[in-house]
Amino acid sequence: MAPEYITKGRLTEKVDVYSFGVLMIEIIGGVKNTNLESNNYFDTLVTDAWKHFQSNTITEIIDESLMLSEDQIEEMKREIHLGLLCTQADPSLRPNMSKVLQILRHKDMDMPYPTKPPFLYESLRFSSSSSFHSFHAKSQSNDRNSPGKSQNNDSLRTHDHQDHSNL
Repeated sequence: MAPEYITKGRLTEKVDVYSFGVLMIEIIGGVKNTNLESNNYFDTLVTDAWKHFQSNTITEIIDESLMLSEDQIEEMKREIHLGLLCTQADPSLRPNMSKVLQILRHKDMDMPYPTKPPFLYESLRFSSSSSFHSFHAKSQSNDRNSPGKSQNNDSLRTHDHQDHSNL
């Protein structure tokens, strides 16, 4: 959920853009935002993607089961970049949906460097290693062993009830 929606309860186009960005990262990574397993309560799928983007290891969060060519991997990196633009902490910096569509249609269109996502500082303050892929591997294993059953939620952290008063 977009931080401004959590704090003010207002639905705007920029809240939708934020959700679209999260959805893009979820699809490319093969992990739901609420299912990111981490020892750090403040880690989210978006902060994890940002950390990989910053350290130039973004390919590590692309779902391996997609079995992509090098060109397709480059496109996924571009789409994660767009997802991060959509999930910037400051709503005024997020593109509107028409701009998002332009960027998706025109692969050679330049994109600005995204600014930090919400909750990044909290995540870095309490940082420990994220386990984006360990969840993904565990999820695939569970899918093979228990078709139709979801993973036990005891081992998952959701971030729906964080303190957002500092936004």
